[in-house]
Amino acid sequence: MAIWTGSYLAALAYRYHTLKDKESLSYVNQLLSGIERLFLINGDTGLLARAVAPVQSPTGQHIIQDRGIDGLRYRVIDGEEWVGLQGKDGVSRDQYTGIL
Repeated sequence: MAIWTGSYLAALAYRYHTLKDKESLSYVNQLLSGIERLFLINGDTGLLARAVAPVQSPTGQHIIQDRGIDGLRYRVIDGEEWVGLQGKDGVSRDQYTGIL
């Protein structure tokens, strides 16, 4: 869920600031990459997706099977096809606030 991602990112950044370890920095970078994909799935619109995953992954297949074709977005990201879930009513302002 996107809503707690910002809190998790803040905790990881604080951990990195405190420990200065490569593992913490790696987690921060992974999380930022994930957030970027939540935006990239919708192109240059600035819209956030609720979830994204590679189409061929178990998570991507679950998203497709669970939602069918309604509310899904597909996009090639870093040479791999990804699927994004918009949700029935889009993304709430709480999720935008939580992630940013």
